[in-house]
Amino acid sequence: MQNRMVGSAIILFLACMPLLDWLAYALVALITLRRGMFDGGVNLFVAILPLVLMMVIAPQDAGVGADAELAILVQSLQKLEAVNSIIAVLVAFIAANVLRTTIRFDYAVLLCAGLVLAAIASGIVDIGHWATIFKSQIDLVGAEVDHPAIAKLQALMMSESVSLNYFIGQYLGFIIASKVFFALLVARWWQARLYNPGGFRKEFASFSLSAAVVVGILFSVILLEFFVPEVAGAGWIMMIPVVLLGAAVFHHLVIARFNLSSGWVVLFYLTLPLTHSLVAVLGCMDSFFNIRKRFDRAVG
Repeated sequence: MQNRMVGSAIILFLACMPLLDWLAYALVALITLRRGMFDGGVNLFVAILPLVLMMVIAPQDAGVGADAELAILVQSLQKLEAVNSIIAVLVAFIAANVLRTTIRFDYAVLLCAGLVLAAIASGIVDIGHWATIFKSQIDLVGAEVDHPAIAKLQALMMSESVSLNYFIGQYLGFIIASKVFFALLVARWWQARLYNPGGFRKEFASFSLSAAVVVGILFSVILLEFFVPEVAGAGWIMMIPVVLLGAAVFHHLVIARFNLSSGWVVLFYLTLPLTHSLVAVLGCMDSFFNIRKRFDRAVG
């Protein structure tokens, strides 16, 4: 945090790494939280720069035949991945600014979910283009490999394009939302570790959502499922704040209250992909019945 050039160089390096780019976005969010919009914006530009170059620079000689088709697919995938990453770092930057200004963790989390879903629903993240690329990849594989499963998959994709869009929406939502939420949560944790030890634990354990907000989230997911099936696959993004709320309740009731070791935290998050529905139910129960306060009163 002391040397701006070093920080920007680290962000640039991490942004070029496919599996570590979310750490660059976390650093952008951290600098934004600590120094404000201007310094955060400078590093936002640094993080976006390699993504823009990835979209602009493309090989001139694509070859012929199957090689040309494969080269075009790779170029399209690179551009789409760059767009997704740009959206992720922009959302993380905006949410960090909101969190810095309002000091409301719930506002930042809800904003992250809403902006990611809006990017997908508005077509900025082109689900149809991704579906076309996926079909082209399957067709290329089918041309090289004669297997009944490939033929069945091709026939299924021809007959149920909405289902394919649903699957693609789930995939894209998972990729973008994972980067955004990891970036924001890690940035806030880093900030607490550096400048306010224990602050993030208290902030996260006290995280709450009103019953009206939770009802609105559930209602929006249902509306997407029935009236906008093309993007309904990404509707689960709006449930992420509810899952985080359930995790906060777990932290408050099980870990903080009973002083359990960090191993329980690791076990909880390792099993979260399997138990996220139960955790979301726990979050809903806390919004409607305020079970944390009731539990604290019961145990004194």
